[in-house]
Amino acid sequence: MKFLWISFFLVLSCTEAHHFDERYIHTDSQEWYDYLSEIGFTDLYLNDTVLLIIDSILCQPSEEELKYWNNIYNKTDKNVYLIIVEKHMATANYLLTYFDFNFPTMQDYDVLIFDRNLIPFTPLKIYFNSNSKIEQIHTIGSNSWRGDFIKSQ
Repeated sequence: MKFLWISFFLVLSCTEAHHFDERYIHTDSQEWYDYLSEIGFTDLYLNDTVLLIIDSILCQPSEEELKYWNNIYNKTDKNVYLIIVEKHMATANYLLTYFDFNFPTMQDYDVLIFDRNLIPFTPLKIYFNSNSKIEQIHTIGSNSWRGDFIKSQ
């Protein structure tokens, strides 16, 4: 019974849409560029970009949405990047092998994204507009906003 409750809350937290504090939405682009450069994304431009940020624990709706974004990346010229917040390289590599992602991926093994207070939790998707400003932040797996990025291009 305990397992059922834990599973219920995991799925609920994964699929729930959240309202994000303004400080995350108004984070300066340079803070993101500095962070991305530090984890290895050195030639990345945030214009019209979707950042997918996950850790090593994914629920089914998150997995499905990541497959959706991988498909968008494969079939279009959209800027989609994945950040795996995970200390252990073997775990991050397992995720990449298991899902067979094609979009550019980096591992944040020092968990810098939380140290710099850039996001409150994972899994998240962040859309940067044509001016490299955060336009929207949503939980991956919440089924909110998925197509808006594609429609707006």
